[in-house]
Amino acid sequence: MARAVAFLLTPLIARLYTPEDFAVFAIITSVIGPLAVFCTGRYQLAIFLPQDERDANGLINLSLYLSLTFSFLTLVILFFFYHHIGNILNLDELSYLLFAVPISLFSLAVSQVYTCYYNRIMRYKLISLGIIIQASATVFIQLLFGYYGFNKSGLVYGYVLGNLLAGIYFIYFGPSLISKMTDLVNLAKQYKKYPMVSTWSALLDSMALQIPIWLMTKNYSAEFLGAFSFSFKVINVPLGIISGSIAQILHKKVADNYREKSHRTIDVLNKFLLMLTIISIPIIFICIIWGEELFSFVFGKKWAYAGKLSSILIIAFVIRFIVSPLTSVLALDRHLKKGAAWQVLYFISTSITLYFASQFEFQMFIKIFVFHEIILYLIYLSLVYYSAFKDRSNA
Repeated sequence: MARAVAFLLTPLIARLYTPEDFAVFAIITSVIGPLAVFCTGRYQLAIFLPQDERDANGLINLSLYLSLTFSFLTLVILFFFYHHIGNILNLDELSYLLFAVPISLFSLAVSQVYTCYYNRIMRYKLISLGIIIQASATVFIQLLFGYYGFNKSGLVYGYVLGNLLAGIYFIYFGPSLISKMTDLVNLAKQYKKYPMVSTWSALLDSMALQIPIWLMTKNYSAEFLGAFSFSFKVINVPLGIISGSIAQILHKKVADNYREKSHRTIDVLNKFLLMLTIISIPIIFICIIWGEELFSFVFGKKWAYAGKLSSILIIAFVIRFIVSPLTSVLALDRHLKKGAAWQVLYFISTSITLYFASQFEFQMFIKIFVFHEIILYLIYLSLVYYSAFKDRSNA
């Protein structure tokens, strides 16, 4: 429902905003993405694991305290250096938009933490409504700002306020959180692998996802970056929401099997792999055959090039869509180092490959990006199945 509302209103957004506006939005979100990894210390992933409900609530508290502290520190740094950072990112007179970062960081952290908790207690309707609120509010606010002429900043304002409303919703329906500081310290020590291993590897993974944006900012025009960003919004974001929702369910199933020392994880992976592949096939054909024509017709002629890009990018978007939920296996504490090893590999490989690719013309850069994504995510999938087979042999 959330994606349907957002997608149906995207043609209106496309007519209110330009590729250059989407370039600004892409730059701001490329800053938020890597920093969001630090907010909670990745302790939200541990919420699935404790048998005691009080420990799960304590992990919620711990994650929120950490995210609030980190967001405040980010705000302080921006207060003194936002002009300088904005110049580095080619934001110039729009550098003030960087103040959206700390607000978004805390809002996103709240949503991540409570989504994990509601998944633990199987309150899936609450999760779904939160996603609907976030997606719908974001789109409607972006339309409102665009209509009244806030074109350069409207996409960012909508994103910030949409996440903020979703965060307020999750807190309102959440449990009362009262934990002793000594309990929080003990939980922090007990699950220290998450900040010590998972945080740094996830940071590299998130930075790797933003490297294309950063390189485009420096080496290509805003029109190219905007077209890439719009293709990402139209195709990858809806796929990402579906993939993320499936990942939450799969994460719980994998965690349950882990606690029960069950050997059924392979069967669960096979089921989800088949389902995700079946969903992907028609999307691939539609984008490859009619991508440019569909974008021109639905969103306007100024987005024809974004449609052309989508016919190339779709393979990269789809392989992420298929593989990412299955990596829940690597979020278990016994496999954190394997997941971290891949994320280090992905960061290094992406940095080197795309740095040299950025010396070519833009379309060749995109083709190299897609080929690289296919190879690295197939390695990721192999690592997931290797870990699952190892668990089965030890069950």
